[in-house]
Amino acid sequence: MNYEVFAQGWLQGNKAWGRPVDILVMKDGSLLVSDDRAGVIYRIAYGE
Repeated sequence: MNYEVFAQGWLQGNKAWGRPVDILVMKDGSLLVSDDRAGVIYRIAYGE
């Protein structure tokens, strides 16, 4: 089994600027990630 990091950066050193708490997989394969620290929803999509 292996894995690949596809989203990072919520923690920089000892400081967190975000806190991803939930994901939703959309029909097009993209992910919605809710961040309750920043109060936003990110959309992550695969691209080459």
